[in-house]
Amino acid sequence: MPDLFNIVSDTLTSSFQAPPDQVRPEAHLSDLLHDSLDRVEFTTVLGTRLEVTISDEELDQAETIADVVALVERKKVDH
Repeated sequence: MPDLFNIVSDTLTSSFQAPPDQVRPEAHLSDLLHDSLDRVEFTTVLGTRLEVTISDEELDQAETIADVVALVERKKVDH
């Protein structure tokens, strides 16, 4: 399986037009996703791609891309 960071990064750049040079582990989601609709859509797209369910509340607690990767890793282990 490709590295989770690369999958999250690819999702942000291809589906949400995030500038590739700004997609780093420490980057804040609020700087990359334009509004709350983008956040909801991001959970759907990423969840489908990685076969996990990410709630809006869980994503709200994830401030950075590294937080999202850690969240997905936990979900994959619990799955």
